[in-house]
Parts: sequence; structure tokens; C-alpha cells
Amino acid sequence: MKILLAISIFFLSCSNDTQTWKEYYNSGLKKHKNGDYYGAIADYTKSIELNSNFVYAYWFRGVAKEIMNDRMGACGDYKISAEMGHKGAEAIIWDDHCK
Repeated sequence: MKILLAISIFFLSCSNDTQTWKEYYNSGLKKHKNGDYYGAIADYTKSIELNSNFVYAYWFRGVAKEIMNDRMGACGDYKISAEMGHKGAEAIIWDDHCK
């Protein structure tokens, strides 16, 4: 019985994070709205790791980075967003903001 319990605990502790990219993105938006920009950036980054094709995660991560005075990081995310077709990001990278 103790062996079965130990095996169960082991497998439960090894279980993967089951949050989806959408859940991380939505969590990032909530943190962003509440002023937790570091937490938002972490959640947007995790969302991007799980789905690198979601333009808005890059966009909002860029916005959060800019708020945290990381202009270089923000511009990097804006450039990725622009390459993916985000029109607002295109406007930002072509003005003096990201030069």
C-alpha cells in the first residue's frame, strides 16, 4: 500500500502544467489590467511558448514591456507583431518610437 501511495505521489508531482496558451494569455490580460506588468509579461511569454502564432500575446507583452521602460524589448515584440500583420504595431515601428 505504501508503494502504491509513493508511486501516486510521484506521478502527481510530475504532471505537466495543464494551462493552455489561451488561459495564460487571459491571465496576462488580467494581471496587465491590475498593474502587475511583470506577472503579465511572464504569462504572455508562457502563452507564446505554447502558441507562437498568436499575435496579440506579442503585442500586449510589448505594451507591458514598454510600461516597464524596456523599450528595446517592447520594440522587439512590436516588430514580431507587425510581421504577423498587426497594423498598430506596424505604425509604431515605423515612427521614431522604435528607431
